[in-house]
Amino acid sequence: MRNGTPMFVRRIISDCTICVVLGVSVGVMFCLVALLIFLFRGHQPFDSNHVSVLRTVATYLLAGALGGLVVGLTLPLARWMPGAALVAFLAAFVVWFFVGWSISPQEPVLAIAHTSAVLGAAFGLPIGVGFWYQDRRYKRTGKW
Repeated sequence: MRNGTPMFVRRIISDCTICVVLGVSVGVMFCLVALLIFLFRGHQPFDSNHVSVLRTVATYLLAGALGGLVVGLTLPLARWMPGAALVAFLAAFVVWFFVGWSISPQEPVLAIAHTSAVLGAAFGLPIGVGFWYQDRRYKRTGKW
């Protein structure tokens, strides 16, 4: 223990900080794409999805931050393949939930959660297993 804080708590704080920064960075990249679309196409693409540019940008930043927080909190589970799949599923679920809620705020939360679970499984599970496999391969061979 250093400064009275247990090592595992410092590790979780460090993981969460790094993952939130990375999540917000991904959100910023999506925001740049949205702003480019707005610059070249105007409000039409956003109006057709019943969202504003501001809501789109806020959703990307919030989803990135919360997805990163979920990954940071659950990262120790990623040592095992099922845990890595679960971590990626949870992060994808959070991101899809906020995107769905942004597009259809009047939709029942359970319907958004159901759709988010399906999309989280479709995208998150293979991504988690793929990252676990790549990390395992790197630890054994030193090559990606």
